[in-house]
Amino acid sequence: MTSHLFESPTFERPTMTRPERALTMLAAVCSTVLILSACGGTSDTSDSAGEPTTGGTLNAIQMTEPRTLDPANMSNSWAFQSLLGNALYGTLMTNDVDSLEIDYSMATDFSTSDEGRTFDLTLRPGLTFTDGTPLDAAAVKFNWDRLRDPELGSTSLLQAMQISTTEVVDDTTLRATLDPPNPHFAHSLVQSSMNWIASPVALQEGRAAFDADPVGAGPFTLVDWARQDRIDLTRNSEYWDAPKPYLDSITLRTSPDTNQRLNAMISGAADLAADSSWSTFARAEDAGLHVETVPMGGGQFIG
Repeated sequence: MTSHLFESPTFERPTMTRPERALTMLAAVCSTVLILSACGGTSDTSDSAGEPTTGGTLNAIQMTEPRTLDPANMSNSWAFQSLLGNALYGTLMTNDVDSLEIDYSMATDFSTSDEGRTFDLTLRPGLTFTDGTPLDAAAVKFNWDRLRDPELGSTSLLQAMQISTTEVVDDTTLRATLDPPNPHFAHSLVQSSMNWIASPVALQEGRAAFDADPVGAGPFTLVDWARQDRIDLTRNSEYWDAPKPYLDSITLRTSPDTNQRLNAMISGAADLAADSSWSTFARAEDAGLHVETVPMGGGQFIG
């Protein structure tokens, strides 16, 4: 499978490694979609040497608006809410699209010694949510356990239900037991909302309160969500992976129409958009937008 990144030929980009190129401040986990990007009206985030510098606003377009900002009910794919989820909650881990190996971010290890019967998740020490509460093994357990509740209706139920039990070993270590064993479970995790950990304290305040003030440990925080219009995010000055994020802010709009998304980028009204139409991909190339192909690790379903 492949995804595609498009941008205008006038967009000056920082020099960075391939996993960073799509968005410096986000690690995106995508399904098969087309990622379209242009550059209009944003501040340049590179200096003359090509090194990233702080500043600028990303104007992005998503295909669908989430019903809630609760990560349990957001979909971790570019066609839906991966950009938004990664911005608010960061990631425990990512997958290298070339080697198919697991790379780590807020987690430092997720390994099994018994062929996938149990996995130990190891977190970076000292992680905190934006409300000051700890992002520790107990917080991950709370998030993963609630995803397994069928009444919650999580988009990641199929992944979460593979775990039969979770156990807090210590502040930075969570043990998950799978039934049946799955030695490749990490690759399912990175494509699900299990990769997004929210503050248990904030989640327990209820959906309405959480949607007004979602609490994660990601590179951005919510400024305002005007439903069916825009979502405004600002950089998290306390983000664990400083000096990231480099952008000051993200403005995220929703457009369900492929023509509107492409026209917005051609006109310079948007910098980044996701699409699933191959005809749009061809028209984007014809319009002179830069194309970058990112190979994916495989599908989620077998029929």
